[in-house]
Amino acid sequence: MKRCKKTGFTLVELLVVIGIIALLISILLPSLNKARRAANTIKCEANLHSICQAMLTYAAQQRGYILGSPDTTGSILFTGSKLTIANNVPQVNQTWDWETPALDAMGVKIQYTPITGDPGHVKAQARWDRVNFELNYKGFQCPQNVVLAPLYTGASASACFPGVNNIPYFLPRNSYSTSLAFLITSDPTYLTDGNTTITNTGSTYINPPAGYSPQVAKVGDGSRKIFISEGSRYILSSANSNDIDFSPGGNVSGTPDSASQGGQYSDYGVYDTFNRGHQREACPTASTGGAGALADERLIWCNHGSTSPHAAADAMKFTAGFFDGHVEVLGDLQGSDPSLWVPKGSWVGDSTWNDTATKFGVALAGGYYVNQ
Repeated sequence: MKRCKKTGFTLVELLVVIGIIALLISILLPSLNKARRAANTIKCEANLHSICQAMLTYAAQQRGYILGSPDTTGSILFTGSKLTIANNVPQVNQTWDWETPALDAMGVKIQYTPITGDPGHVKAQARWDRVNFELNYKGFQCPQNVVLAPLYTGASASACFPGVNNIPYFLPRNSYSTSLAFLITSDPTYLTDGNTTITNTGSTYINPPAGYSPQVAKVGDGSRKIFISEGSRYILSSANSNDIDFSPGGNVSGTPDSASQGGQYSDYGVYDTFNRGHQREACPTASTGGAGALADERLIWCNHGSTSPHAAADAMKFTAGFFDGHVEVLGDLQGSDPSLWVPKGSWVGDSTWNDTATKFGVALAGGYYVNQ
């Protein structure tokens, strides 16, 4: 009687095959991750290019004015010179909201919940419909951005969207914010000697030149001025600021240029140590003392390049869209050039990173003018 020979794998053979597969995965996985990140960078650049084109479309239709400013699209929230509308917010979500007018310029329509007695979509439910749509709109989200956060503690769901149910506790954080200095008007009383702290404008750290208004033609060289970039208000190390701020004025009431200082929609430039969305203090050369012990917040807004905490300056990179419509990927130090973030002729306060001051030859004390 002829016996049949077994044809199955031995345990040793099976282990060899598994080992080979594991080795191949370990070799290929970094390449696959690198390719995925490269594709995400391209998508992020495409997002910002589209947003910049929407801004330019709006400007072409509105005598050159820039969307997302309390003095342009956000001005509807003011009566006279004071912020007066709390929760019935027409057309925009907040004084610095660039997303809603950008969608209008793109021709993208938001689906609203039908509410009797609110044909203009101004009440809390309509405002939540806009916010929810825009936070989840792929064109406004970098694919590398995975940060979630609660609503600002001073403007909770019940305060921002009264009567609206089932708002999630955690929401996607905005991927992009506009450059605040281009969106405010100048204070005619600022500076008497070149060093006086400004007291009457949208910030104590920046003032555009006399006669400035938020118009594309007034920013300076549009190819070297950043309209929008990755990063939005957060600061992990500060109380109540790791939150999403959709309060109508940006959590502060007042005159147009001082209302909220940006909220989730706008922020000071990377050069500014007091900004809320572009912190660099964990970069080894950015500030003195303790950098190695700090959480590296560049990992939140520098979504391209190195993913290692406390990496060298410029190892981490972010995308930025310029006023002429082009987009660049910049290193965190490279992108801290103050001239990129403020109108030509602006005065800038003395809140500058150490390595920024060294690289770009600006003052660490007393403030300085940006004349390019």
